Amino acid sequence: MNKLKQILTLLSCILILSATAIQKEGQIFAYNISNIWEKEIQQSPQDSIPQDISFKEGGITIVNTSLLGKDVYGYANQVPLLIFIKDNKIINIKALQNDETPSFFKRASKLFTKWIGLGTQEAKNLKVDVVSGATFTSDAIIQNVHLALDLFHKQEAISKKKALISKKL
Repeated sequence: MNKLKQILTLLSCILILSATAIQKEGQIFAYNISNIWEKEIQQSPQDSIPQDISFKEGGITIVNTSLLGKDVYGYANQVPLLIFIKDNKIINIKALQNDETPSFFKRASKLFTKWIGLGTQEAKNLKVDVVSGATFTSDAIIQNVHLALDLFHKQEAISKKKALISKKL
């Protein structure tokens, strides 16, 4: 009978600790429980996004890092972004569908505001620190923004060279 009491006490302690961990962090044993009950919709639907690496629409260059950053991983998987550039300034950054834990991604996505409104060269040179508690996701966001800006600058250089060549002809 005494052993039964000990086992029940131990199980009660485990249940209380588990409930506290779920309540506080939304996860237990590194498994996210919180998105079972509520699914945050913070990413754009992937179906309507062109899969081109970069395209222009209404004077806005949109760089899609899905393929460009295929080797860039956050905590769970890739963290593809759309970077919107107009007149050499970043006007918006949107996340595409990813497998990051929504609560951690929400924290890390606050980094977007660091680049929005900056010129592309200024944004490229900006030193952005990762968000504590969402380090891998933050690092993937930073890498994807840099990849997008590198591609944008290469495309701009090619466009300028083409314009010079056509002027000479």
